[in-house]
Amino acid sequence: MRQTPHRIPPLRQLIDTDLPAGELKRLRRVDALLRVADAQTHELRLTYGELSLVYRALQAARTLGAQPEENELLDDTIQLVDQALNGALG
Repeated sequence: MRQTPHRIPPLRQLIDTDLPAGELKRLRRVDALLRVADAQTHELRLTYGELSLVYRALQAARTLGAQPEENELLDDTIQLVDQALNGALG
């Protein structure tokens, strides 16, 4: 018996377009931020002390509730600054 090759579905069928509204909104924000980042790239140089101060300010903003609890941008920024601080030590 002759086997037929597996049919690969078109790409549009592999993309889940039935996402919750909140997820679509988040993806649009991420896309917009990435487009701006591509258009405007700047080098930033901070001392370890300045970077540490930025980290503490971000932590304070989270602790004081200045941003919504589940603010991904704040969490991502804290993680990025934390990585930079650890990189400076290593």
